Amino acid sequence: MRVKDLFGIVVLDSNINEIGKIEDVDFVVDTGVISKVIISTNKGLFSNDSIEINFEEISKIGDYALLKSEVAATDEVSEVTIEVKD
Repeated sequence: MRVKDLFGIVVLDSNINEIGKIEDVDFVVDTGVISKVIISTNKGLFSNDSIEINFEEISKIGDYALLKSEVAATDEVSEVTIEVKD
């Protein structure tokens, strides 16, 4: 899969809740390894918030990107925490 194929993929947490879509990636220039994924959450009509997650938090990528953990949003749209389950 090429990096450009990741853009626009819907991201789901471990409870199959839709988080948003992949809008950008950060990678290590020397190695080309993806380090972070930026997800556009689009929570409101005039809002375009985004969150960053480590690429290691993604368990599978296909038609959807599935996270290893649950994402819990607080009352503030800009605050998103990722809870890792043991």
